[in-house]
Amino acid sequence: MRERIIIIVLAVAVAPLVEEFIFRFFFYGVIKRYLGRSRSFLFLNALLFAAVHVHLPSFGPLFILGSCFTLAYEWSGSILCQ
Repeated sequence: MRERIIIIVLAVAVAPLVEEFIFRFFFYGVIKRYLGRSRSFLFLNALLFAAVHVHLPSFGPLFILGSCFTLAYEWSGSILCQ
């Protein structure tokens, strides 16, 4: 039972925070530094986000979600958007 609770907490809370840190804070910063502020940074970051999840049926929705998260980070400057 304890292992299940740990897995649930990791899947629901920790994994999304780590993903946001990696994709928005790290990858986005690197891509933006080399490509500049253009649509290509949004496209590439969202493409990486969707591809890493390796689930073809959800690729489109994950790409859109990654785009929205990247735009929110760009506009707010924080991964903790409200």
